[in-house]
Amino acid sequence: MNESEKPAGDSATASEYINDNFKPSDRIAVLVLNRNLGETTQRIRLCRSASPEFQAWLRYKNANGPTFMSA
Repeated sequence: MNESEKPAGDSATASEYINDNFKPSDRIAVLVLNRNLGETTQRIRLCRSASPEFQAWLRYKNANGPTFMSA
């Protein structure tokens, strides 16, 4: 059984998923949505999205939720 044939119960890390499903020359879009502020951040990248730095940025955005600014 290769990686793409794993049973649904086995979960891969985000980096493993990206590396298993995309070629290094592929481009993917990542959208970060902040529902509270109605803000979006989009990154269109080569498959470097599996890099530790990009994964750390995504974890930070996920963990920190909305950012409120005062006028």
